[in-house]
Amino acid sequence: MALFTDGSIATIIDLRGYESSILDVAHGEDIDLTIKLRLAQEEVGVELEEVLRQMHRSGGAWVELGNVVVTSPLRQWQVFRALALVYRDAYNRALNDRYQGKWQEYERLAQWALRMLRWTGIGWVQKPIGKAAAPEMDIVPSTAPAARYYVQVAWCDPSGQEGAPSEVGVLDVPDGGAPAIRVTSAEAGGTGWNVYAGTTDTDVMLQNDTPLAAGQQWVMPPMGLRQGRRAGVGQSARNFLTSKRILQRG
Repeated sequence: MALFTDGSIATIIDLRGYESSILDVAHGEDIDLTIKLRLAQEEVGVELEEVLRQMHRSGGAWVELGNVVVTSPLRQWQVFRALALVYRDAYNRALNDRYQGKWQEYERLAQWALRMLRWTGIGWVQKPIGKAAAPEMDIVPSTAPAARYYVQVAWCDPSGQEGAPSEVGVLDVPDGGAPAIRVTSAEAGGTGWNVYAGTTDTDVMLQNDTPLAAGQQWVMPPMGLRQGRRAGVGQSARNFLTSKRILQRG
């Protein structure tokens, strides 16, 4: 699971999972879904920080937004908030009662997702590792045939925890060349990085035995790529912060 601060935690595909006609609505009412997703995450982030402060005041651990791990209720909260923003905008443009109903429905669902998040717990890690930025990719002389390579990198710490991998980069290498990958600046919390590579976007696998240091270069060996494990999706929550409930007994 990625950290909340790694980037967008929901996608247009997630919106379509709840509203199959959302693309038609957005096109018809001239609404940018990417902007709505960004605004929804900003709003959720502001509210989530207040929830974290409330939980801390109630005796919970002090958790910052950068330590929060994305769980299903948190992702649903953003999806529902984004859909509410879309339909609110659509209603204000067209004054269509159907849009107003959708707007209010998704506002209610967003509040439901927040309640579920409080109930199941806000996942967090003590030592967050940020999502890796795209690596530098180059071509060096080799005996390998021409190929297209798909590459990701991910930062890790000495305990083996690994942050979210970078976006997949694509490198076309001609005959007599090999991919050379370098990461120059460390992501917060990371002490070394792993490289994942493949010749299709579905077989991107670990290529190094031990984590590489910032500034170190990985070059594909003459025997080609190896079959390592696939990249993960980021750190898993090691702790959960929940709302404390006190039951009054009569």
